Amino acid sequence: MLSGRGSNTSRHNRGSHWLAVLLCSWLSVGMAFAGSSPAWDIEQLMQTLAGVEQRQARFTETRELSLLQQALTSEGTLFFQRPDTLVKQFDPPQDLRYEIDAQRLTIRQSDGTEEVLRLDNAPRLLAYVAALRAVLAGDREELQRYFELQFEGDAGDWRLRLTPREPGLARQVREVTISGVQGDIREFTLWQQGGDRITTRLHPADAE
Repeated sequence: MLSGRGSNTSRHNRGSHWLAVLLCSWLSVGMAFAGSSPAWDIEQLMQTLAGVEQRQARFTETRELSLLQQALTSEGTLFFQRPDTLVKQFDPPQDLRYEIDAQRLTIRQSDGTEEVLRLDNAPRLLAYVAALRAVLAGDREELQRYFELQFEGDAGDWRLRLTPREPGLARQVREVTISGVQGDIREFTLWQQGGDRITTRLHPADAE
């Protein structure tokens, strides 16, 4: 869900970049669940997430970057397995795989080369992962350690806005917005500082 021989700083920055992308995509997967209620709120959202052991979905990701004249679009598959495994697999021609397992991020290329980052040696990366896992686990308390939460709307049209608390994360991510209808996530957007935007749309894994 890269063969690394550079400096620790380079590895750290690259890991931060990909975890921002993972954060964008995997938060949305965590919220793509079934179920509805007339009084839909964030508490129901967290309770539902807490009861799911694993999640898988197809995704379409659009990246709008200030340095590029045209948006970049890619597709792939997202997977989460309790307690702490996250995978983002891009379809060809990218054919890259990003996997978080415990305190380790592994980035694999199609030719088998890989780079491994230890999260416990990078506090900023650890903050990304802790927030990501808190959403997937339905752990509101842990999520609030890293983000200010704002929930709007009702079962027919709701939005959850995440604003970073942690300074390192806030320097890269302005906010994350997740919108949906009842228990179905429709769109997830990660706004980076500087205006770059990554939008992820989720589709059931068995959708045609």
